[in-house]
Amino acid sequence: INSFLVLGIIFSITIYISALIFKVLENLDSNEKYNFGNFYNCLWFIFSTTSGIGYGDFFPKTLVGKIVIVICCLIGAFLLSLVT
Repeated sequence: INSFLVLGIIFSITIYISALIFKVLENLDSNEKYNFGNFYNCLWFIFSTTSGIGYGDFFPKTLVGKIVIVICCLIGAFLLSLVT
C-alpha cells in the first residue's frame, strides 16, 4: 500500500472528526449561532486551518473553539511534516 495513500486517508479522517468536534463544541458553548451553524463551514474551516492556509474568513469566537483549533493546527503541522 502506498504511504501517501495512507497519509491522505489519515488526514481526511482527522479533518472530518475535527470538524464534528469543533461544530459541537463551538455551538454548545456560544449563546449565538456564529458562522459555524453549517457543518460544511466547519469542514472548510478545519481543512484550511489544518493544511496551513488559514484564509481568515471564519474564526472561532469561544475559548473552547480556540483550543480545538490550536490542537488542529498542531496535528496538521505534524501530518504535513510526514510528507517532507
